[in-house]
Amino acid sequence: MHFWDNAVPIEESMRAMDDLIRCGKVRYFGVSNLTGWQLQKVADIAKYKGLSPAITKQSNDATRGSGSIQGVSERRYVIPYAPLAGGLLTGKFKKGEEIDPTTSRVGFYKANNISFYDYPMDDKYWALVDELKSIAEAKNKTVPQVSLRWVLQKDIVPASVFGATSVKQLESNMEAAKGWSLSQEEHKQKYQSRLWKKQTESDQSKHPAIHI
Repeated sequence: MHFWDNAVPIEESMRAMDDLIRCGKVRYFGVSNLTGWQLQKVADIAKYKGLSPAITKQSNDATRGSGSIQGVSERRYVIPYAPLAGGLLTGKFKKGEEIDPTTSRVGFYKANNISFYDYPMDDKYWALVDELKSIAEAKNKTVPQVSLRWVLQKDIVPASVFGATSVKQLESNMEAAKGWSLSQEEHKQKYQSRLWKKQTESDQSKHPAIHI
């Protein structure tokens, strides 16, 4: 279930998911882009109506944690998308240079005035990039690998969703899941530095900054 659909009762959508599972068409289902209260409602309906529960939540984890799951009574697994923030957490951009719209998703979005990756490239951002580069150098890894490792190292994250423009890039990024980890201190450093996105009061009410 990609978004909350105000035009369709949630009970009807969940009954459809339950029918698909009972018929053997799918094994499990998950949701994405739901707020905390919406996810709790999905959990409650499944429990009290005897329907199959959503077992995963897909969220944008670039900067604000793995989604609005705090306070939800049943444990859910999170599959973050855009863990590299459209290229911003790859370390390939240089301060003072214009972003080429053909080399990253964030560049394309900025060139076309799409606000999905509306993250300010301010001093806090560049400090985060410097920190990522420092950790990557110490670990003999790339910056994207460190960024992805930070996401994958959370105990409720079984996988992540990211894009690639070549097989080489895909293979390099996949190294984030191969037999190494960030230390507790390194993980904490990135946690403390990553929240650079400016949120308005409206943003916070729709997508509260819940951290896990």
